[in-house]
Amino acid sequence: MSHRLFIKVAAAICLSIGIIASIACYNKYNNKDMETKNVLGTKLKMCCSDPVTGYYRDGHCNTGPTDYGTHIVCARVTQKFLEYSKNQGNDLITPLPAYNFPGLKAGDKWCLCISRW
Repeated sequence: MSHRLFIKVAAAICLSIGIIASIACYNKYNNKDMETKNVLGTKLKMCCSDPVTGYYRDGHCNTGPTDYGTHIVCARVTQKFLEYSKNQGNDLITPLPAYNFPGLKAGDKWCLCISRW
């Protein structure tokens, strides 16, 4: 499956389950002249700056050639999701000061790795 088709399929799934705030369909790191857009074709908005999210820690759910997890879904996380994620081996609750990661709590927004979910 092509990367672009994978993103479109993932976008449809995420929209159907209501966890999405935005998905980056276009990768500004592949084409610097192309504006990063969401699935609606409008400019990709910031997901969250407190805590700062995104693979590139720029607050946006941008992706690029080194982002093997494709962190393109901006979601407002719930406690149930955080506990499920931790049980699956992806602990987003525990702070990691060495990485300037405060840990997430219910209500925070975070760029999720689409290929994981």
